[in-house]
Amino acid sequence: MNFYSEFKHNMRLAKADQEFKKKSNESLIKALEENKFACFTLKAEKFDMALKHFEGSLQTIQEQLQIQSTNILMNIANCYAQQKQHQKAVEYYKQVITLSPYYDESQKIPILHFCPKINSFEAFVDAHTNLACLLTNLDKPDEAYEYCLKAIQLQPNNFEAQINFGDLLRQLGRQKEAIDHTWKQIVQITGQGYQEPQKIDVKTTPVQKNELVNVICMKWGTKYGPDYVNKLYNGFKRYCTRQFNFICVTDNPDNLQPEIITRELKQGWTGWWGKATLFMDYYDYPPGKLFFIDLDMILTGNVDEIMDYNGAFGILKTDEIACEKQNKNGYNSSIVIWNNRYIFKRIFTELDANWKNIQKFIVRFDF
Repeated sequence: MNFYSEFKHNMRLAKADQEFKKKSNESLIKALEENKFACFTLKAEKFDMALKHFEGSLQTIQEQLQIQSTNILMNIANCYAQQKQHQKAVEYYKQVITLSPYYDESQKIPILHFCPKINSFEAFVDAHTNLACLLTNLDKPDEAYEYCLKAIQLQPNNFEAQINFGDLLRQLGRQKEAIDHTWKQIVQITGQGYQEPQKIDVKTTPVQKNELVNVICMKWGTKYGPDYVNKLYNGFKRYCTRQFNFICVTDNPDNLQPEIITRELKQGWTGWWGKATLFMDYYDYPPGKLFFIDLDMILTGNVDEIMDYNGAFGILKTDEIACEKQNKNGYNSSIVIWNNRYIFKRIFTELDANWKNIQKFIVRFDF
């Protein structure tokens, strides 16, 4: 939205708000308060009560002003979505879009319809974003793509829509386009001459030959206890004949078996992003190849062959992973192997250099 368009939009909102105040009465004020109350009950997951009050407030506004409130319809859609009543949610999100005064501004629409208390621009945009997410989960990526693209066109700085758009491109098998789009947004928002980091060519990266393997896992928070680490270590002892160290990067080393080497988890990098810190010098690993594995992995047989991997970098593909069926031609970081510490530490340093903006468009390490 350029300066003129934004000025015009704000002037229209001000006029609509004035018009609403002229028509405002006790019933309308109570209807808006009832909608707020319904939002609180929705947060408390009291869905039936929330729906009752959303519908009550919607009916009052319809009777008093003879117009729809897409803000309240949006809340009803969210209510159904949270209850996993997906078809109902889809129906209401589509109503928010088609009944919004922003849907077709070529029509002559009474100014009151633009009152942000009743029909906000944000609700119109969010309906596109939420509908795209829902259709994605319903395995309708092509339809989801159109709504997500529209959300970005309406509000280019909508980070949630930009993230969803990248995910949708991946699900449609357009991985390169997803990556190019995402970096374009990151470069644009960063400015100041920032450029997309140069890609590492793993095929030409020198390999540091090592017989010793450092098996690394990460444990933080309370989701996975020390028993997960101990069981994974015992699995390697049982199913691996190669020489290896077993290292746990953690915020709490209590109750780990004494043979397990520990490193203190670097603060400030949580969730998937903690894996990025594995590539930095901070952990001072012993000499040897580096082999990361997620804590929820289970060894069921001999792993010597994968421990002998002698490429510069290895990571899982999503093609044969059941829970990754939506991520066509993607990567899964449950296992990562690298044989050149110097080259691949750029994975961390490049993220760290522009972390604030990168995380606005990418929500997981193995995008």
